[in-house]
Amino acid sequence: MRIQVEFMAIVSHELRRPLQPILVAAETLGRVAADPLSTAKLRAIIGRQSLHLARLVDDLLDVSRVATGKLGLDRSIFDLRDVISTAVEASLPTIERKRQRFASVVADAPLNVCGDPVRLAQVLGNLLDNASRYTPDGGAIDLVASSDTEAVRVSVSDSGIGLPSGALPNVFKPFAQVDDGGVGNGGFGLGLAIVHELVSAHRGSVVVHSAGAGRGSRFVVTLPTAVSLASAT
Repeated sequence: MRIQVEFMAIVSHELRRPLQPILVAAETLGRVAADPLSTAKLRAIIGRQSLHLARLVDDLLDVSRVATGKLGLDRSIFDLRDVISTAVEASLPTIERKRQRFASVVADAPLNVCGDPVRLAQVLGNLLDNASRYTPDGGAIDLVASSDTEAVRVSVSDSGIGLPSGALPNVFKPFAQVDDGGVGNGGFGLGLAIVHELVSAHRGSVVVHSAGAGRGSRFVVTLPTAVSLASAT
């Protein structure tokens, strides 16, 4: 019962965060309809917060699918570099809005894996969004992707708030919360739990490294290459 009460408290709190500015902006729109500049700003607020709300709902649905064993994968062999480009393209507007420096180093040779490209784009997008969320304006985010004969590795590093050593064992657990010092913008604490489950479903692993609070974080996803996965089955 206590867990259910805590769950509902978290959900109620986090859903209200984007709903409040949406309601205020919608109400204000009726009073400034003749002012194109104000109208554009209010519509941008509604669009941005609606997207945030949709992501929260998607996270809840994905956790539900994991819990009920209904998280399906549409597998194929593909070059992970294409997925990396998709994830970066989706995350760049947020990174640029916060004036964060982004750099990537991706292998020249194909990074062929067997899996679901949509779900792996979600994995990398979650990691990039997480890095941006917990990195102050003007900070740095780096992505590095490489491979050997056995595995493809993608790391996402940031210069953000970092993690105290005591938080590292719990970072991939659902509803894990870390004191963000006001840098983050809220969430259920499900993004990294979903990353962990999706990577595990691809027979891979994800680990986190941090030198401590205020010293940034680095997440490393390791996936079997298409060749090594085929030879193991």
